[in-house]
Amino acid sequence: MSDAAPTSAPGARRKPMVAWYDPAQLARTGLAAGVSALMGTRADQRLVEALAADQPLFDYAIAHDEVVIDFVADTGDGYAPTRAVAEAVRDTPVEWDPASRHRGRLVLLGGDQVYPAATRREYEDRFVLPWTDIFPKPEPGRVPPPVPRWGVVPAPEADAATTLPRLFAIPGNHDWYDGLASFSRLFTQRRTIGGLRTAQSRSYFALRLPGRWWLMALDIQLEGDIDGPQLAYFRHEVLARLEPGDRVIVCVAEPAWEKTRLGRGDRHLDDNLAFVEGLITARGAQVHVWLAGDLHYFRRWSTDAACAEPRRTGADAVHKITCGGGGAFLHPTHTIDPPQSRSTEGEPRLPTTLAGHPALLGEAAVHPPRATSRRLCAATLLFPLLNPSFGVIPALLYFATAAIAYPWSRANFPDPSFGAVALELAVGARSNPILWVWVILLLRMLVAFNDGAPSWRRALAGVLHGTAHLALAAVLTALTLTWMKAPPAPLPPLLAWVTIAVFGVVLAWVCGSLLLGVYLFIAVRFCGWHTNEAFSALHFQGYKSFLRVHVRASGEVRIDAFAVDDAAGTRPLGRLFRDGALAPSSSLARRVDSLVIPPPRPR
Repeated sequence: MSDAAPTSAPGARRKPMVAWYDPAQLARTGLAAGVSALMGTRADQRLVEALAADQPLFDYAIAHDEVVIDFVADTGDGYAPTRAVAEAVRDTPVEWDPASRHRGRLVLLGGDQVYPAATRREYEDRFVLPWTDIFPKPEPGRVPPPVPRWGVVPAPEADAATTLPRLFAIPGNHDWYDGLASFSRLFTQRRTIGGLRTAQSRSYFALRLPGRWWLMALDIQLEGDIDGPQLAYFRHEVLARLEPGDRVIVCVAEPAWEKTRLGRGDRHLDDNLAFVEGLITARGAQVHVWLAGDLHYFRRWSTDAACAEPRRTGADAVHKITCGGGGAFLHPTHTIDPPQSRSTEGEPRLPTTLAGHPALLGEAAVHPPRATSRRLCAATLLFPLLNPSFGVIPALLYFATAAIAYPWSRANFPDPSFGAVALELAVGARSNPILWVWVILLLRMLVAFNDGAPSWRRALAGVLHGTAHLALAAVLTALTLTWMKAPPAPLPPLLAWVTIAVFGVVLAWVCGSLLLGVYLFIAVRFCGWHTNEAFSALHFQGYKSFLRVHVRASGEVRIDAFAVDDAAGTRPLGRLFRDGALAPSSSLARRVDSLVIPPPRPR
């Protein structure tokens, strides 16, 4: 990384990866998600934007021979990996056509520009600071000229040697957690972020690209919804101008094609994307590329998956690309089986397999490899070390269980042995209705915790998980009571409470966290469940990625996926799990996938 001094807003701080299992963070995130869900359905910021300002079509086809778009999604987490990706975007050479004279360079942010929830301070610390450290404010005269407010915008020339990229963005669910207020302040008011200048006035936009290509970037809010003004914008600016044979790239914040395979599909989102695609195909055009983030890895699905490297696909192929490796924690890639290893009979068709593409998509590329993903699962066994503050939650739950199960005011066991104490607790539990209500509540909570499996499996896993915690609480309670009641004399009541509190802090803190880590390891490694919960606990900063979409006037498009495997010095963890795939520490990314979409065939 370069040693240039930070040029971002005063007071911004370099923050580590979000500690998702910190109790205070869990409470704040849950509150933000609940409030945003309420605000999103009752005060949709997109409607306000539509009333406040019109937005043009950004036309990069008028005076450009080729345009390069760097697609980065799910950035704005820890400073180190976010900066590493931004640096890779800046330093990875662009393979310009020597014959071209007019070039455009864009950065497109695909959602979730900040974690854990959108606030002005979090944007400054987690997004603005690392990106402006890499793209500092240029010398006077190098800043792109301001964007006109009305009409079709002929995008200005952007030669890589003289002008920094323009910046476009769509929001993800984390950007919506404050009702889109911070996102709108940063991205829709034509501000300059270091050397990157924004141009849009709404949370969605459209680009006209060379070679009869178009890019539509949708804002699906929190519920997969496309609002009326947004649909009207795309009808007026894109659909009205589409001609038969035009080709379209659609960018959306969530990969419906991946969520369907993970068992977390959203029928409302599927229907809306199918509707948008239907409007495009009705004009004689076709969606050839779908881009999304949200899942923090790279994976490409294609109707033409068997191609040589670089993959030159058929002109009519459809590609669905998930690339959410902009800086957030890694997601596992092994939880979706390779298509060739299982039958696809009866599998639901995805919304973009319409319009002359009846075949199911095949997996063409994935990074990190499945073997690496499986190896990293073992790190969840280090849960107590990686998430030390989380232990307060099982400690409090175990303490409450012990307090309900043990009748403090009248218990005085004559036999202080572990077996006798455990038997006495079991006998007493039969006549303790409060304990049974508490047990049912805990089991129900842990059933709800597992949201990544069919209902009966979810219930079974939740019950087994809850039973394990209750059994551990009972064993630790019996052990502590055995010590408390041991000769020469039982402890006084006040000291007994202090003792069991210490037990909760020391034993339950560690054992409860370790049990959760074991459960997450089994769930994600062997069942493919809890992908968020397991890997967010690792704070793993490696295997980041971004896309480079290169559009030429001939109609040829090349899409390269670049990986930053060793972002922020992750090699010690890689060595711990014998991961030989890590590249030497470097700010330069390496290409892990490449495809070429040729110009359309003459008709």
